[in-house]
Amino acid sequence: MDAAGGSESFPIEMLDLSASGARFRSDRAIPVDTAVRVNINFYPVDFPIKALVVWTRPVEGTDRYEHGAEFVNMPPEEAFLIKDYVLRAAGASKAT
Repeated sequence: MDAAGGSESFPIEMLDLSASGARFRSDRAIPVDTAVRVNINFYPVDFPIKALVVWTRPVEGTDRYEHGAEFVNMPPEEAFLIKDYVLRAAGASKAT
C-alpha cells in the first residue's frame, strides 16, 4: 500500500482498516489535517481513497510514525468494497 500527499507518493504499512478510515505507519511525519490519497490494493482491484489525517504520533524507539486518517468523499462502490473486505477479514480471523 502507499499514500500520497501533494504530488509525492511513499510506502505505508497498513495497520487497521475500517469503512470510515485507516491506521497506518510510515517513515514520514504527516501533519494533522493533511489531505492524503491512500491507495488500496484488493486484488484484482486497486483504487485510491481520499483521506484526512486526524492524528499522528511517533513510534517509540524507531524513526517511524503512526497515523490515523478518516476517509472523505468516498464513492459508495468503494465503501462497499472496504466493508466487504473488513467483514471477510474478520470472519477469517475468527476461524483461526
